[in-house]
Amino acid sequence: MNLPRERVDLEKMISGQVQESLHLDYKRSMAVSNKNRTEIAKDVSSFANSDGGIIVYGIEEEEHLPIRIDAGIDHNTHNREWFENVIHGNVAPRLDGIVIAQIPLSSDRSAYAIEIPKSYRGPHQERRSYRYYRRYNFKVEPMEDYEIADVRNRRQIVKSLINFDIETEHALLIHFSITNIGSVATENVKLTFDPMPSWPGDVENAPLLKNGITSFPPGRNYLLRYHSFPQILDNNSPIVSCFDVEATYYNSQVDSMVTDRFHIDLRDFLYTSSPSSPMYEQAGKIEQAIKDLTKEVEKEGRSLDRLTSIAGATGLDLSITTLRNLRHVLAGGNEMEKINPRGLDYRVFREVLGIDVQLAARLADFFWRDDEEADLRQIEGVTDELLEKIRKWFLVK
Repeated sequence: MNLPRERVDLEKMISGQVQESLHLDYKRSMAVSNKNRTEIAKDVSSFANSDGGIIVYGIEEEEHLPIRIDAGIDHNTHNREWFENVIHGNVAPRLDGIVIAQIPLSSDRSAYAIEIPKSYRGPHQERRSYRYYRRYNFKVEPMEDYEIADVRNRRQIVKSLINFDIETEHALLIHFSITNIGSVATENVKLTFDPMPSWPGDVENAPLLKNGITSFPPGRNYLLRYHSFPQILDNNSPIVSCFDVEATYYNSQVDSMVTDRFHIDLRDFLYTSSPSSPMYEQAGKIEQAIKDLTKEVEKEGRSLDRLTSIAGATGLDLSITTLRNLRHVLAGGNEMEKINPRGLDYRVFREVLGIDVQLAARLADFFWRDDEEADLRQIEGVTDELLEKIRKWFLVK
C-alpha cells in the first residue's frame, strides 16, 4: 500500500472501503494530543515490531472501515516535527525510516499519515511503560517473551554493514575507524554522537561528519584523527573519552534504513598494553642494513669518529637525528639538514628536543594540522628556549 499524501488519496480509501488490517490503522484527529504521546508511541512501535504498516490520523472508522475525513489536526501546534519528537522521544531503540506525510485539509488543519517500516534492529519499547507491543489483527497487544525473542533474532538475519572502532598509532595516537564490513554498498550514512567528541583542530568539519557518506562501497575505510592517550587519560583532561555512536544508513538487503549503535570508552585502555608497533617489527631489517653500511664505509677508509655506535650488541642504537644527517657527516659537512615536522611521530620531537611525552604529543598534533595562522607559543609547555630549539632543528617559520 502506498502512503497517502493528498486529500484525494484519503477520499479514495474511503470510497474504496479499504479495511483496517495488520498493516493499516485509522485514527481520529482527537487521538493526537500531548496527553496521548504514550498511545502514539505504542501504536508506532507495534507496527515496527510486527511487519510494518501505515497509521492515518484524521479518518473516522466504524467496524474497521473508513467512514469520513474528520475536522483534522491543528498543524500550527502538531506538525511533522511534533510527531517526530513524540516517536523518537518515547520509543527505544530509535526507529529508522519513518515517513510522516502532512495532508492539508484547510488553512489550519491537516490529516497525517505515518509509514513505519518493519524493523530489523528491534524489538522497540514504549519508554514510559517499558513494554513491547505488536499488531494482532486490528489491535495493539503486549508482546509475549517468545515474540520479543523472535523480533530480536531479526538482527541475525540482517548483519551490520558498518563498523565504528578505535585504531591506535604507535600505541599513542588515537584514530576512529569507520568501515563498510559488508559485501554490498551502503548509502546515506549518517553518524550521530552523544555526547559530541572533542574533535582536535578542524576534524569536526570533515565532510563525512557534517554531510554523511552518500555512497560507501564494501571494504572502504575512513580514519578520523583524535587525541593522544596521555592527553585523554589524564585525570584533569576535559577531552571527551566516553560516548555513544549511531550509524544510520540504507541497507539494500532489506530495502530499509537501519541503525547500528556503538559504545566507545577510551578509559577501557587504562593499565592495558598494546602490541608492538610495525616500526619495531622492521627493526631487525634496519639494523642489518646499517651494519652493511658500516662495513662499506670502513672499506673506503672513511673516519667514523664523529658517529656514535649505530649497531650495538643489544640491538639498534641509532638516533633519528643521525639517520637524517648521515649523508652530511659522510660528506664531511658540518651543517645539519632541518627536518620537516609535518606528519612526524611524537617520538621524533621527544628525541630531538629532549622533552616529555605529553609535550611531544602536543607538538605532533599541532603539526598534523595545516593551519598557517597557528602559533607555536599557544601550545602548553612551549617556552622561548624550546621555540629556539624547534627553529634550529625543524623547518618552521
